[in-house]
Amino acid sequence: MIAGQPEVLRAKPVKVVQESLIGGFGALVRQVAGTKYSINRWLLATRERDNRLQRLAFAEIEPGQWVMQPASVYGSFGPNLARHVGSQGRVDIVDVARVQVESATRKLAPYPWARAHHANCLDFDRGPYDVVVCYFLLHEVPDEVKREVVNHLLGRVVPGGKVVFVDYAKPKWWHPLKLITSIVFDTLEPFAKGLWRNEVRDFASAGDRFGWRRETIFGDLFQKVVATRER
Repeated sequence: MIAGQPEVLRAKPVKVVQESLIGGFGALVRQVAGTKYSINRWLLATRERDNRLQRLAFAEIEPGQWVMQPASVYGSFGPNLARHVGSQGRVDIVDVARVQVESATRKLAPYPWARAHHANCLDFDRGPYDVVVCYFLLHEVPDEVKREVVNHLLGRVVPGGKVVFVDYAKPKWWHPLKLITSIVFDTLEPFAKGLWRNEVRDFASAGDRFGWRRETIFGDLFQKVVATRER
């Protein structure tokens, strides 16, 4: 997520933090710091190899469903999601950074049932949805904002609906990339290790209303967490 100065900043300091961070503050640093940009692009290529993580996310989504994606991301995820949902469904991608919305809009042009919206996902009140897919957003924001994001997204799905979180996790001790990932996170992604210290479920205030399941891949470097609303 590449974010310039968000146009929807509010007067309240907490909202200012939310707008800046959820819009992709980490990506703004990536744009300025070439090292971080290069590393994250490399990690992106790694995690999208064979589209394995995309397939993990799409396995939770059926054609024809209504789907929300909070925060646009690099690569082909948005148009692939729209293609997977199909013309009988609906996809709403929400991002606070106008440049990301413009990029997503261009990518979604062949799929009129999918739209990109310029908004903070915490303020986006459309829906409810069958599925909300949160794809590599949580590691960009501090733990208190993670909590707000998780709770808001859990409230956007219908009974029986799913919230799918795909993001980083804490690698196994023997993972060859654990050390370099730790250094990158400590220096350039200061909020990412919140997902090393906590389970996604830990950020949910009403987690008992959902059934939870989790799986990891690539030596636990990445995770998929699915919360299914039971009541």
